[in-house]
Amino acid sequence: MHPAARRNPEGRKRAGVRVAILAGGFLLSAVVRTAAQEPARTKGAVVEGVVVNALTGEPLRRVEVGLLRSGAPRSGGVLAAAAKPLQGAQERERASASGLSALTGADGRFLFENVADGLYTVQVRRQGMFPWRGRQGLSPSRIEVKGGVPVRGLRYALAPYAVISGKVLDEEGEPVQDAEVIAHRRTWFPEPLPWSPNRGSARTDDRGEFRLHGLPPGKYVLLVRPSSFFDPMPGLPGRTVYASASYPESSDLSQAQPMEVSAGEEVAGIAIRLRTVPARSISGAVVLPDGSPAGGSSVSARPVIWDGIPAGEGRSRPEDAPGKFRIDGLAPGRYRVIARMFSRGAPKVILPAAREVDLTGGDAEGLEIRLAMPVDVRGKVVIEGPGSEAMNAQLKSLRVFIRNLETGSLGPPVTVAQDGAFQAASPGTGKSVIFFLGGALDQLYVAAIQTSSGADASEGLEVTEGGAEQVTVILRTDGARLTASRAPSGKPEEACTPYFAVLYDPGHRGSREPLLVRKADFGLPAVFFPLVPGEYVIGGVCASDVSGGIDEAFVGRLSRQGTRIRLKPGEQASVELKDIPFQEN
Repeated sequence: MHPAARRNPEGRKRAGVRVAILAGGFLLSAVVRTAAQEPARTKGAVVEGVVVNALTGEPLRRVEVGLLRSGAPRSGGVLAAAAKPLQGAQERERASASGLSALTGADGRFLFENVADGLYTVQVRRQGMFPWRGRQGLSPSRIEVKGGVPVRGLRYALAPYAVISGKVLDEEGEPVQDAEVIAHRRTWFPEPLPWSPNRGSARTDDRGEFRLHGLPPGKYVLLVRPSSFFDPMPGLPGRTVYASASYPESSDLSQAQPMEVSAGEEVAGIAIRLRTVPARSISGAVVLPDGSPAGGSSVSARPVIWDGIPAGEGRSRPEDAPGKFRIDGLAPGRYRVIARMFSRGAPKVILPAAREVDLTGGDAEGLEIRLAMPVDVRGKVVIEGPGSEAMNAQLKSLRVFIRNLETGSLGPPVTVAQDGAFQAASPGTGKSVIFFLGGALDQLYVAAIQTSSGADASEGLEVTEGGAEQVTVILRTDGARLTASRAPSGKPEEACTPYFAVLYDPGHRGSREPLLVRKADFGLPAVFFPLVPGEYVIGGVCASDVSGGIDEAFVGRLSRQGTRIRLKPGEQASVELKDIPFQEN
């Protein structure tokens, strides 16, 4: 910038500046218009509303309200809108290519001015709270601005997360420091899991106290594990360790009776006691299939009673010799020891192995874990049903991969040949499950997976070192189609947006996803296709996000209150959605 321009910024407000540019032998001239000469823009609309506490109805201050324009570009351009603070609230504007945000004032109100015409999604966020839907008097999350007409009276609600707090003590009532406390809940989406961690964990402080926050409403079991699997805890005599524990107490978490918390509830005073037990260790060597040491392998031990639970594992120390391992600090009990390493050479594949050991009576020493080479599983995909010949061209879009349930390892995906043949690698022996991906599944469903001996392999296939049986996968073209629509609200504006259709398959036929979720908003129905013929339960859900809240309690409500429908092969059915409470009030 020229120095004169810095000294005289007012000079830039002149009516216009003629610029001459010499480029490539041509003289180009242009008139640069200033802001004073710009034509007046059409004034946009006012958008205003309030955000309240869903439990008390009180206004919430310092809530970030986002106004996101549908279809806005991710780069370039800024929406013609301005945010205005109310009642002296500190305002933070953020204009971008996709929207603008502001903080609510002391009275919970927000205001956007000069908003251009278009469809917008309103998002409300505040630390420690989550959007609450389904209550009368709340506004939709999607609004339309048209012709500069003000949009007033918007009302949104946030609910506080639940909190669980307490102490971890030893048998003598002394605090246990640095123990990890994890909140587990049963989840059903996107797939059913026995227990899964919800929002991370909390570690106990020097007083043994913990505080788990950010918990959505639901049922929880607390899992407590000591801080170290390698060394004795300070203050413990000899070779002793704290045994992991659950609350409510149970030797098998699958049988534990969970505690239930509601929105905004704080469950305090939880006392979890850890027992001191003799420390156990597992030591041995990991070897390759030819018996040579498997240097660079990793070894872990997981309690068998916690299978399927992302709980703590004991992991081996760094090797002091190729293939050697040692895991210390384990409580007595049964463990699954899992070893893994990447193969040498190309392509690199995982070589896994798993063994169970019992540490009830003492240490396990001299354990040999022999890694297994991938085992080929051969099969063929067959398409049956009306128009199956025309669908054969879709076979090459399918990919097949195998998960070994013993080690949890996943084999590389492989493509299906034009004639339907495939050869996939199972990462190890034992029970394995076959999965499919590809565009063909948008029109076809898995009707059966059978071995050459006629056994049903849809829930798992036993893989042996000599190779698995040939498998036949039957895909069918006569999947049912279910169209789900919202019931008319009788109001000029929908009271709940977004809105979801949730389809529950009690029999889990042909799919390991018993719950399917689709949006059903703005006059557009939810479509489920292709569905395996059979009985289903379906319901409508008013929620800002369903990914973290579909738990056992919701599935129970859906089963009791939803609409049951039986679908025949190739049937096209429609249903009007019944509202299912997503959160218990």
